[in-house]
Amino acid sequence: MAQKLTDLFQQQKANEPWVSVEFYPPRTPEGVENLKGRIERMQKGLNPVFGDITWGAGGSTSELTLELSKAMQDDYGLVTNMHLTCTNMPAEAVHTALEEAKAAGIRNIVALRGDPPNGLDG
Repeated sequence: MAQKLTDLFQQQKANEPWVSVEFYPPRTPEGVENLKGRIERMQKGLNPVFGDITWGAGGSTSELTLELSKAMQDDYGLVTNMHLTCTNMPAEAVHTALEEAKAAGIRNIVALRGDPPNGLDG
C-alpha cells in the first residue's frame, strides 16, 4: 500500500532539502508516452519524495489523471499525490473519482476548488 505524505514528511531529516515533482496530463498520446519517460528519468535522477499529477478543470483530464497517477505509483515506484479539482463537477463525479483513486491504492489527494474552464463561471 502506498505511503501517506504525512508519514513521508516525518521521515525526512530536519534541515535537509527534498524534492517533489508535479506534472499535468498531456493532450496527445505522444505526449503521454513522453511524460512517462520523463517521470522515469526524474524518479531516477532526482529521487523525489513524491509526485503530483494535476486534474483538468471540470474533470476534463480525469481519466488520464487517474491513469498517470497509477502509473507513477505502480510502474515507477513514486508515491503519488493526485489533484482533484471540483469546480463544475457534479458531486457524483467527485465521488466516483475518489472511489477510483481508492481502488487504485492512491492515498494522497489534493482536493481543490480550482478555476472554471475557459469561458465558464465558477
